Amino acid sequence: MQGEIVGEVTQTSAILQTRLTLSNSRIDRDVPSCSGIACFELSTTSDFKSSVRTEWISALPENDFIVKIKMTNLTAVTRYYLSLALWLKHNFNSS
Repeated sequence: MQGEIVGEVTQTSAILQTRLTLSNSRIDRDVPSCSGIACFELSTTSDFKSSVRTEWISALPENDFIVKIKMTNLTAVTRYYLSLALWLKHNFNSS
């Protein structure tokens, strides 16, 4: 995974995004990506006892293996903690 990005933040929404990758190492100036699924979890507490989780989102080649979702109904002037769950699908026998 290349890391989570939070953008287009408003008083009540934000877009969450990440790209699923096989490693952090670059090959030919790019990080190899892979298909899989991921979901984001947001919480107002660092222990995630009270959290909201998105549905599972597919990382597909036509989207450059990026998973992205707009979170709504957020509360302004609130600190949110972000977690990401993912499952990578890679065929290690392919060339």
